Amino acid sequence: MLNDKYHKVFINDFINNRGFTSISESKTGELTHTGMSLPGDDLIYNTELQVNGVPFFITKDENNLDNIELEGQLVPFKITTVKRIHFLSLSCYGSYFQNLNLFNDEVVVDIKPFYTTELINKQPAFEKVRTGLFFDYVHNKKGKVTNLTGTIWHSEIDLAYPKKINAVLFEDNPAIHVFAITLECEVE
Repeated sequence: MLNDKYHKVFINDFINNRGFTSISESKTGELTHTGMSLPGDDLIYNTELQVNGVPFFITKDENNLDNIELEGQLVPFKITTVKRIHFLSLSCYGSYFQNLNLFNDEVVVDIKPFYTTELINKQPAFEKVRTGLFFDYVHNKKGKVTNLTGTIWHSEIDLAYPKKINAVLFEDNPAIHVFAITLECEVE
């Protein structure tokens, strides 16, 4: 989806994990090996969602998958002049950063660090990461866990100057989950 300032990247073809469940489906969560998930009953999927003034698009497919568990995916999109990339993401088993390759066709035009923070942390672990979506509790295979909170973090990557890109390549780290990507464009 394009508008003058933001381009929401559709990740439908790359989602491979279930991060949201209803309480009755909590056994099907996949964020961690123990089946942790976030409460998804009140979330509206497949429509624009504003987070910190940035539009995002959280996908849910026919199999109830809703995020990319990172396995080295190359995510293409229409060529766009980008000055900043926004993510809704989280990590499990620690807070991480990894390199993100930015492509224009098949040429790497930049490599930038992509940061995200542990799902159950109360505060972000890195600069350029802030609270995106906060949940008062989480789910595991047994149901609602009220002594833990969950956060999907809003992280951003600033480019030194606007660059034309049409794909991003993630590294392989299945502890990181990306729910949405939005490109902030250079407006002429």
